[in-house]
Amino acid sequence: MEIDDTIDVDESIVLNLNQTRLQTLYDHFRKRKLIWIIILIILIVAIIAIPTIIVTVNKGKREKTSTIQLTTVETITKEMATATATAIHITTAITTTTEDTAQITTEKAGLTTTTTNPAQITTATTEKSVHITATTEKAGYMATTTNSAQITTTAEKTEQTTTEKPAPMTTATEKSTKITTEKTPQMTTTTAERIITNELLTTTTNEELISSVIINEETKWKQSATTVAGGHGQGSGLNQLDRPRGIYVDEDNESIYIADSMNHRIVRWKFDADKGEVVAGGTEPIDELKLPTDVILDKEKTSLIICDQRNKRVIRWSLQNSQDKEILISDIFCWGLAMDNDGNLYISDYIKHEIKRWQQGDKEATIVVGDHGQGNQLNQLNEPKYIFVDGNHSIYVADYANNRVMKWMKDATEGILVAPREASDGNFNSLSQPIGVIVDHVSNIYVSSESSPQITRWSPGAIDGVPVVGEKQLGSELTQLNYPYDLSFDRQGNLYVVDSYNHRIQKFVIDRD
Repeated sequence: MEIDDTIDVDESIVLNLNQTRLQTLYDHFRKRKLIWIIILIILIVAIIAIPTIIVTVNKGKREKTSTIQLTTVETITKEMATATATAIHITTAITTTTEDTAQITTEKAGLTTTTTNPAQITTATTEKSVHITATTEKAGYMATTTNSAQITTTAEKTEQTTTEKPAPMTTATEKSTKITTEKTPQMTTTTAERIITNELLTTTTNEELISSVIINEETKWKQSATTVAGGHGQGSGLNQLDRPRGIYVDEDNESIYIADSMNHRIVRWKFDADKGEVVAGGTEPIDELKLPTDVILDKEKTSLIICDQRNKRVIRWSLQNSQDKEILISDIFCWGLAMDNDGNLYISDYIKHEIKRWQQGDKEATIVVGDHGQGNQLNQLNEPKYIFVDGNHSIYVADYANNRVMKWMKDATEGILVAPREASDGNFNSLSQPIGVIVDHVSNIYVSSESSPQITRWSPGAIDGVPVVGEKQLGSELTQLNYPYDLSFDRQGNLYVVDSYNHRIQKFVIDRD
């Protein structure tokens, strides 16, 4: 029997047809291989490029987004005591994007400001109203603060500002604006602006507003002081002082450094502490420090600079290592120290009747005031004690034995008499044996005197000094002083006085009433 193994005609046709189609597809792909590769590359580029473009556009929008900064406007009336908040933490911000002509009118403290930006403006504002009122109680007084939104804008064209006076605080946006909002978890600060009213407000990087009071001739202090160091009688215990003379208030580290003269030591006293810590001297041999009269910190705040009077030297003393000491100036009977904002050190020489300046790297100090010997002329001094250097490098000197305070401007060849001043009849009002001197923001001079238990203020152009703290009679009550020496202000405007013969440091709190 024969087997027929031939393929049917129909089956052959189907088989050949399938092979032909595969061959055709393969030939088609092979001929257009380059085109397919190009298409694939285009797809890959598109996949990468589209997200990149989206990210770039969003970044551009974010760069145009301004942030809101709350500033505090302090309103003072005769009937209500007010104060600004010293720390405002902002946790949310609402971002408003305006894509067309926006006109924003802000009326603040009787002042209306209209700002028109004909370009795209992105600004931060509150969801409904920009008028926020907060009442705060601080340091024994009630403070009412009004916060208004300070608006920072990024615009592509010119911003025009007009100012006029009237009415209450409002914020308005024209109808023609298209507004979109989004909430962000935390405001980031792009600009920090200082607003000066009765107080100077500064913005720190962690969005805290820190108050720095502007002290002027109207400023007053509560007459009953707080004892912030010592006050437990004369002695050498850690809670005692013995005729302190110079101080340095370090607010950054919440400490006061005290030249505890008769204990031959420097004491660091933390704010609100009931005892101090000896950071230099105070041990045998006594030659380590002998009758220090003043102390300050160096620019980096890593070392003390001490006026080691009876050892006739100025010494640098490391806070990290008490064995790390360096004599900066020798053969000097120093009394007071001061440092300018460039880190240059100034020293008064009580015996040679001169002020010297020492700069980092100097082998010797340079005489900058009083190089004409002892005397009472404008180019002379007589037993200078404490000194003060302002932001313009002018030097104020308590010219003790001449019964005056002198001001020497930078590079001057003679000084200017700033207290006491000459009256119209040619006589001088009384100022006897000044010891301490400091100067406020508007050039009022504050003086302590060995012959008076009061601290007096001498304003520019005034004939008389005006008592600001202390009573006419010396004593040990909280309103009294006994041989006041060095003086200092803190950033809040509180006045510190070394009450030497009461063996304590007194803080007179600024009176916001």
